[in-house]
Formats: sequence, C-alpha cells, structure tokens
Amino acid sequence: MSENDYLLLSDAEKSRLQLQAQVWEPEAGRLFDQIGVQAGWHCLDVGCGAMGVLGALSQRVGRNGRVMGLEMADDLYAAAQQYVADEKLTNVALHQGDAHRNGLVSDTFDLVHERFVLPHVPNPAALLQEMIRLAKSGGIVIMQEPDHSSWNFWPPCPEWPSLLRILEAALGLRGDINIGRRTYQLAQEAGLENVQIRAGVVALQASHPYMHMPLVAAAAMRSHILSAGLAEKDELDALVTAVSEHINNPAITMITFTTTQVWGQKPNLYISRSSF
Repeated sequence: MSENDYLLLSDAEKSRLQLQAQVWEPEAGRLFDQIGVQAGWHCLDVGCGAMGVLGALSQRVGRNGRVMGLEMADDLYAAAQQYVADEKLTNVALHQGDAHRNGLVSDTFDLVHERFVLPHVPNPAALLQEMIRLAKSGGIVIMQEPDHSSWNFWPPCPEWPSLLRILEAALGLRGDINIGRRTYQLAQEAGLENVQIRAGVVALQASHPYMHMPLVAAAAMRSHILSAGLAEKDELDALVTAVSEHINNPAITMITFTTTQVWGQKPNLYISRSSF
C-alpha cells in the first residue's frame, strides 16, 4: 500500500486516528485479554498510525516483551514516535515501511495485528499473507475491521443514510469499507487455524468528538467525491451541514459501526497461498 492509496490522508488524520485509537482501546483490550496475550511476547501492529494498539500491547507483554509498530506515512510515523516517547513505552519500537514490502524477518512475532487497514489496500488477502509470513508457527494473526450495518443515530438523522452511502462509495474507489463482514472467511481461506470472531460497537453521547468522524472523512475525501461524480457540491454541502447540526445536539446518541475482530493461528507447517 502506498500513501496514494489512503484517501483519508490529510492534516486532520493524525488527530482522527489518535481519537479513534482511544475510543476503541477498551474493545482492543478485551480482545487481547480473551486471546491471552502473554508477558514476554513479541508483537507487531501493522499500520499503527499515530497510536494504534501499541499501548495496550505494551502493557500486556511487559518489560521482557517487545512490541513493534509498522507505519508508512511520514506524519503518522512521527506522531507514533511522539506517542511512544510521551507514554514512555520502553518496550515499543517503530519501523517505517510499506505493509507489504517491509523488510521484516519471517516467523518473528508471537502476534501480528492490524486494525482498519484492509479497506485501504487493493488486495487484502495479500496483506493477510504478509502478516502470516511475519508470525511464528503457532502465532496469532488478528484483523479488526469495520462493518457499517450498525452505524446510526437516535433519534435518526434523515440525511445520514445518504451521506453514509456517499462516503462508502468514495472509500469503495480503493477498497471494501465493509470488509469486516468477510474477514472470518478471509482468515479461513488463508489457512489460519482455530479461527474465531467477536464483535464490538461503541455508544456515544453528548456530541462526543468521535461522532464527527464521518464529517472529517467527508472533508478529507471531498475532492475525490466530487471528481468521481458521487455527489454534486451543493448536495454534499447540504448533507454535511444537516448531519453536523444533528450531531451538535447534545441529546443525540450514536451507535458506531461494528468492529469485527477475527483471529487465528499460523499452522506449524504453513504453506503460503501465494505460492500456488
């Protein structure tokens, strides 16, 4: 994946990713506790962005464990460096590189994780194969990905379904924004063993900043939306204004998209599907 594949990359993206990591950290923690992440493990967070799950993994692997964050974009890599320094995560290191062509050694990590990366790559199955390559035999490979089915407001916002359709269509220019619906099958097809799935949503209230995420996405992708003919300028502006006004009402609540969490183990004798 190159930086050009990531439609959301913008000046506001660092802050959005930091907020997103904070909002989803409790669900990530529950996932890691269910899996049973152990002290001393070596873990990799692919596409860690400005924060990712570096802190949650750092806490669980302890001083004898190691966590590596893999990030490509210069600004996000610098933000991750600042986060690691500010939080004094002495067992965390960062590696700058492409998720597919990263130069990391095969069979290295007890756990390889990604979250919200697959919708932005042209070939999710190939990235999953790369994650499996990096895991040790018997190591855990984890995908956390979105499914928009649950994403809604209460009371409803009449303009929200139209804006969501436009955002999904824009993101669909490069990938599958609802890939969380099929990551369980991807894991099985890739040859992972003991594949399991859980899911989480987050309920937000009182004009929580994360409720504004779709508006940030609309601003970041505005030129792509208009140039692709997915909406007219006046139509897009009207939808954004209406949804913004709805969100700014402190009586409104929002249920986020569902994050499906799928994980499995790399077999002891693993043959990459890409070799066939």
